Amino acid sequence: MTQHYVPTPEEIRHAREKAGLTQTEAAELVCATCNAWQKWEATEGSNSARKMHPGIWKLFKIEMTKK
Repeated sequence: MTQHYVPTPEEIRHAREKAGLTQTEAAELVCATCNAWQKWEATEGSNSARKMHPGIWKLFKIEMTKK
């Protein structure tokens, strides 16, 4: 089975900021809520932190190539 890469919260935040997007704008690109995006960027170990699904990370990177 193929292992899929799960980005860290820091990688997610850096990629979004590099693209010049707000959390809301980034979430809209991958059909997610701003609340979900905030959880993906939350510091690991915090109660609200959630891991981003590898497919969403891949979709975000694809959308960034279109800009």
